[in-house]
Parts: sequence; structure tokens; C-alpha cells
Amino acid sequence: AEHLLRLSALGVKPAIQQVHSFLHTIALEAEAARGNCAQPRCNLNKRQRVWPLPGVPRVVDTRPLPLEKILSRRRHVPSLVLTSGGFPFLRFKKSQSPYLSRVIRDKVNQKQKMLDQSSFLEETEELGKTEDTWDNIVLSEIDRSVKGGIDEGGVDQWWTENWGKSLGEDERSWVAATSEVRKKYDINIKADRAHAKLFGENLIRIRDEEKKLWQLERTQRRLEKHREKLKKRQRTFDKSKNNTDPL
Repeated sequence: AEHLLRLSALGVKPAIQQVHSFLHTIALEAEAARGNCAQPRCNLNKRQRVWPLPGVPRVVDTRPLPLEKILSRRRHVPSLVLTSGGFPFLRFKKSQSPYLSRVIRDKVNQKQKMLDQSSFLEETEELGKTEDTWDNIVLSEIDRSVKGGIDEGGVDQWWTENWGKSLGEDERSWVAATSEVRKKYDINIKADRAHAKLFGENLIRIRDEEKKLWQLERTQRRLEKHREKLKKRQRTFDKSKNNTDPL
């Protein structure tokens, strides 16, 4: 093999052709080996996106429903559930709606992204403070013989407090931009929490109203059942009385 390479390096055409043929054969064998050893592509079943039915009103806008609109004619008190992300919702049945699951999942993910971004910006702001400190140290060591410098009778505050003038009127500190963005995220997070609180209070009101109606309807069912029993007893009594009366 070394002799063949030396001959090809010297420009011997048969040796060069033999080297090319050998490399081509190796490439074909490697391609065949990759094809034989390739694993089948894993086709994961992606979760289908679930959308609400068109024209269907929200639960919080229609509940509590009147009894005649409940198909089972039996009211169930919903459970107020709070997710790990702090999002409240009402669960009316065990088999939860896929659309409701998708909405909850999206809201939890969106809130978590805002929290993660706010934490990242807070860390970046701390790094910006160190950068500003370093810039002030560097500027304080710059040649102070310029106009306004200490060597010209100026004051040290020219460098530490108004150092941005040496870089231009439009220059800003490292902290300023990051702090503004983080404040916007914090405002959105507070607004989201306030909205979740109001939404939760509305859900509590709906649950309490559903519970009151459930108790009232249960009492009515018991009274109706008691009346039916009394009527049945009265019919039985009348029938037995008729059978015992003398002709």
C-alpha cells in the first residue's frame, strides 16, 4: 500500500487509477453498510391540535344552566381545580374535554416561559451592573488631561456620574435596556396573576350557584318522591278498603 501511494504521488497513472478505484470501492461499501444498519425512523404520534366547536359559548358565560337544559336531568356540582401553574378551571366530569386540556396546557406553558424569561433577564441585569462598574473603572483610568478632567481642574464626578458623555449623548448603561424589558415582563406576569384571580373568583361564584341549585333540586326530588309514596299508600289503602267493605 505504501509503494502504491509513492507511485501515485510520483504521477504514475496506473497507480493513481488504482488508488481512485480503491477509494471508490470503500465509499460504496460504507454506503451499503449504512443502509443495512440504518434504524427505521421513529414516527411519533404527534398530539393533534384540538379546537373548540364554532359558535359554542364559554362555560363561564352560560353556567349555571337551567335544569331543563341538562340532558341527564341531574345536576352535578363542578370541582374547582387549580393547576400547578396557578390556572383555575371547573371540572364538570371525569373525562375532561380535550379542548380544555389544550387550553390549560397552553396557558401553563405560556406563563412558565414568561417566568423563565424574567429570571433570565434578572440574571442578565446583574451581569450588566458588573459591566457598568468595569466601564466606570476603565473610564476613571483614561487620560484625564482632556477638558473637564481632574488634571485640568475638573472633578471626579465627571467620569463616574456623567461618563456617558465621553461615549456620546445616546450611549446607555448595560443595565438600562435589560431593566426596561424585565419590567415589561413583570407587568405582564402581574396582569396575568390578576386576571387569574378575577377568573377564579368568577369560577367560585359559579360553583356556589351550582351547589345551591343542586341542593334545591335535591330537596325538590325528595319531596316529589315523598309525595309519590304517600299517593301510593293512599291508593293501596283505598283499594284494601274497597275490598273489605260489605256488599
